Amino acid sequence: MPDNMNSQNPWFAVSMGLLGLIVGYGLAMGMQGGLPTVGGPSAPTQQQPTVPTAPTAPAAAEAGDIRPVDMETDHVRGDTNARFTVVEYSD
Repeated sequence: MPDNMNSQNPWFAVSMGLLGLIVGYGLAMGMQGGLPTVGGPSAPTQQQPTVPTAPTAPAAAEAGDIRPVDMETDHVRGDTNARFTVVEYSD
């Protein structure tokens, strides 16, 4: 195979062009500090993990703040003599 075969192949020129773009991009990023280096000034620092705190519960409503349930007009589901009552307010 002749040596001049590589220079006549169109894919050789495309490959060299792409190689030049890749090398140029790498050099540009290295000079701007875009590529991280091991132990260099742009190396990320280790942060200690933070322990999440438990959210505080909202103040419970007093029984006196809630009007009594009227079985005739209110929508009631379940046993009317249940031990616990859940009241939901919505629009």
